[in-house]
Amino acid sequence: MIKMNQKGFTLTEILVTLVLVGIFSTAMLGLYVTNSRDYTVQTQVVDIQQNLRAAISMMAKDLRMTGYDPSFQASAGVLNAGINAITVTMDINEDWDVADAGESITYALAGGNLERTATAADVVAGNVVGLGFAYAFDANGDGQLDTDAGGRVHWAIPVAGGNWLELDANGDDQITPDDDTDGDGVINTLDTGVLFRAADIRALRIWLVARSQNPQPEHVNSRSFVVANTVLNPVDGFYYRDVSTIVKLRNMGL
Repeated sequence: MIKMNQKGFTLTEILVTLVLVGIFSTAMLGLYVTNSRDYTVQTQVVDIQQNLRAAISMMAKDLRMTGYDPSFQASAGVLNAGINAITVTMDINEDWDVADAGESITYALAGGNLERTATAADVVAGNVVGLGFAYAFDANGDGQLDTDAGGRVHWAIPVAGGNWLELDANGDDQITPDDDTDGDGVINTLDTGVLFRAADIRALRIWLVARSQNPQPEHVNSRSFVVANTVLNPVDGFYYRDVSTIVKLRNMGL
């Protein structure tokens, strides 16, 4: 008689194997979820940065043309110098006026988007939560940016019918959340004593802040951002990035 080997796995061995497989599968699933989440976050942050860089590059290119006026008859220049919006004009086709399409350009926020309005309103960047402008000026007409007693360039915001208000409240030659000296979310400006005139503007500073499209679990933003005279302190699950630049208005006599 031929004897068959009847030995196999015991129930205990099968159960132990199933437990080990379960542990391994759970660990691998957790690793996959973590890696997938990290990839999503990195992708969103890269998208924010790329959008901001492209947007501020376009703005700088447009705004450098402010006041282009070969005939000196078109009265081109800064039409509206706002804290959160700006409108500039230029005589692109050199016909002695700024009445043609594309010769007046406005940048402003609308519904969470940065919009550029020339012939029509176009979205430049989405998920933008902050847009701000500050200005440097030449009020005495000497061809140089005006400075304070310490030799620091005035970076100021305008008050219609009033004076320029300096943003560097603590005098450290920087504009940071530290200039909000009372912590109320608004920078404590200093009156320069110089009357605001849009025609005196020779340079401007731009701030842009954008956030990720979606919030992320277990993430809480802890960064603060300056946008002109405002300090943003978002406490939520979105990722935020900011960018700023200085643009000299080369056609305005600087």
